[in-house]
Amino acid sequence: MLKQIDPGVDPADLLAASRESLVAAHIIHDFPLARVLDNLAGCYGTLMRETYRAMLPLLKGTRVVDCGCGFGQFSRVAIDAGLEVASVDIDDISLAIARDVSRIPCRKESVYATSLPDGSCDTAVCCDSIQHFDIEQFVPELRRLRVRRVVIYDSNIANPLLNGYRAIAGHEESNDRTADEIVREFCQRGFELVALRYENVVSLPISGGFQRRPVPLLHHFPGMIRRVDRLLERTMRLLRLDRHLTYRFLIVLDRQETATP
Repeated sequence: MLKQIDPGVDPADLLAASRESLVAAHIIHDFPLARVLDNLAGCYGTLMRETYRAMLPLLKGTRVVDCGCGFGQFSRVAIDAGLEVASVDIDDISLAIARDVSRIPCRKESVYATSLPDGSCDTAVCCDSIQHFDIEQFVPELRRLRVRRVVIYDSNIANPLLNGYRAIAGHEESNDRTADEIVREFCQRGFELVALRYENVVSLPISGGFQRRPVPLLHHFPGMIRRVDRLLERTMRLLRLDRHLTYRFLIVLDRQETATP
């Protein structure tokens, strides 16, 4: 469940909460702006744009809602591919970066209650955002929008190395869950699993993500990093270690035809 935010504020009405309370509840994060901008323009941004382009064939239809769009990288890639994208987030600072750097149209709205018309979306994408959501409150909005597919890309907390880093850095999420737990919550609410894949063995630590400095020298070679990562991903899958030694997971879920609209 969501951690406590401002007294008297319904979790579905996050727009009524102060930014300070949302940060305190780990629903959004403070971040070093200069580091984010550097890494967005550097190795991490390059690797993530490639990852997002590889996700495009997984989408159903052409109408996409980017739920918790953050800095707008996925939305930019999808828009450039000719898709109709509605990008929503509740953090003013992230939205400003999305507009100024990624140059996307985006709106400050709660994913639990968007202003999008009924039946207006085919696919919902959650990139580094599902761990901030209460799935029980999220799914009714997906049903209202008639979303047929959900694509999720997020941090793999089954990796002890990631958990160790988070413990040291004091990084928390409001709704941290493993990939299996996320799948189970969606399946309990009328979705079925299409695909689950674990990836990213060295790309994240070398590139620094958005908040850490990248590894000196190595970060100048994103193409090489990605090639090495693909080899390591295949090796981890063969050894059945991918669940525990990767930093990211990709989940694809479809709404069951018999599910309540």
